Amino acid sequence: NQIIKILSTGRLHFSKGYVYALLAVKELLNKGYNIEYNIIGDGSEYEQICFQIVDLELQGRVNLLGKMGSSSIVKYLNETDIFLLSSIYEGISNSVLEAMCCGLPIVSTKAGGMAEVIENGINGFLVEKYEPISIANAISYLIDSKNLRDYLGTNAIQTIKEKFDSKLQIELFIKQYEFLMKWEH
Repeated sequence: NQIIKILSTGRLHFSKGYVYALLAVKELLNKGYNIEYNIIGDGSEYEQICFQIVDLELQGRVNLLGKMGSSSIVKYLNETDIFLLSSIYEGISNSVLEAMCCGLPIVSTKAGGMAEVIENGINGFLVEKYEPISIANAISYLIDSKNLRDYLGTNAIQTIKEKFDSKLQIELFIKQYEFLMKWEH
């Protein structure tokens, strides 16, 4: 009966696909899962998301927490069980990278460059965009297995260390710039 906490961070904008996240939460609640969904951020879609929360009868289960500073976000990340990125448009989400640093299992849509970060079943789950049932199914696998959450979270940390370390990223940028400068006319 422990509440499973799910978190998303990012501006409240249609491109973040919160409508699909809310529909997934509704599906999980209908299946009897004891969850709380927190969203950190603000933006132009605040009223629309509030309307959807009421329309789907999710009050008390979904919390719009507003914009926060880094230390507050880290606090929430460390108190969360699953990180959700429901975007329909995305590059590589810094929010996901931050959640992975905290050892969270990720459920992400296949938006933009997310397949470059998430290895399905290794450090998170990738689902199709616009599919709340797929989002709900991926989250339910994680709710049902603490071992799976721990496995994906451990691998998420390792992914960050191996692929997204700042020193490594700087080296890659320098190599790319050096390569491009060779083509200078």
